[in-house]
Amino acid sequence: MDTHARITEADFRANEAKRLTELAGMIRLCGKTPKEIADACNIDKRTVLRALRAEPLKSDAQARIEYYIKITLQQNGV
Repeated sequence: MDTHARITEADFRANEAKRLTELAGMIRLCGKTPKEIADACNIDKRTVLRALRAEPLKSDAQARIEYYIKITLQQNGV
């Protein structure tokens, strides 16, 4: 008996779209400009702009942005 969930390609695509949309929302919520985020994360501003458009990023760039936003929101009491 197979007890593992069957995840379809459509499920993976939907999850990826949701994840990227959530990251874009987090960027907007933090109130920083793409340049401010890029400078703080030591990445190219175009990477932040891709994230704002909910486009895929390299995992390390995404992790930097998420960490920066988490710290920024904590500092702002959000």
